[in-house]
Amino acid sequence: MGKPNHSFEKRRRELEKKKKQEAKRQRKLERKNAPAAEEPDQDKSIPPFTAQVQIGTPGSVLEVGSEAQDPK
Repeated sequence: MGKPNHSFEKRRRELEKKKKQEAKRQRKLERKNAPAAEEPDQDKSIPPFTAQVQIGTPGSVLEVGSEAQDPK
């Protein structure tokens, strides 16, 4: 029986480790670049909230929200 080649095993482990590190680096780059491309789409789909606060006379009810109307 032949003796084991430890240097081959070590090299194989090193190559696997480098391969995993490169895959992890690629995932990080994709994750970093992907949200930047998606942000403009999100701005269009969600309307901005505009608050209107109306101040009336003492004792009157205050209306807060985007659908508040002027008192008549």
